[in-house]
Amino acid sequence: MGRAVSKNTAVKVRLVKVHLDTQETELLVTNLYDKEVYPIDIFKPLYHLRWNTQTCYGYLKEQLELQQFSGISQVCIEQDFAATLFLYNLQSLIQKQTEPFVKAVSAKRKYNYKVNKNITWGLLKHTVVKLFLEDQEARSHILSRLDKQFSRFLEPVRPHRKYPRIKKPGPMGKFYTLNNYKRAL
Repeated sequence: MGRAVSKNTAVKVRLVKVHLDTQETELLVTNLYDKEVYPIDIFKPLYHLRWNTQTCYGYLKEQLELQQFSGISQVCIEQDFAATLFLYNLQSLIQKQTEPFVKAVSAKRKYNYKVNKNITWGLLKHTVVKLFLEDQEARSHILSRLDKQFSRFLEPVRPHRKYPRIKKPGPMGKFYTLNNYKRAL
């Protein structure tokens, strides 16, 4: 909220208990204090809305290895970070172009479908360098080919699927930061 907070500063928060469908209780911390404007029953659906953002972070960290850097200098880390976000945005833009096709496919099938990000990431990483090396006509051809390839790899969105969460022992995250290690494009 734009205020400097030291270890001696008192911070006012509101704790809200949310009962999940799994019979578990989540304890949420918020700065939405007014119980009249923000009653307890709005927090469960509001908490659920954050899921798309959380899965985006998970995708960036796990599939695109956002936390893995190819060096230890500040410039190297900033370049790796910017390159990863660029690739994520490029993938999202190409995926966005396939939406009319995906909607047409979904209309004819039992489930709604979406582009499989893991497969399309693999397709993109093998062609992204060519986008910078080729002329405009070749780039257009590469992008249209990627668009067609993205449309080939769809997966169904099955609503209301819930599986028990298996908590694995050990450090959080899949990857460990090592000097000069990152999967190459």
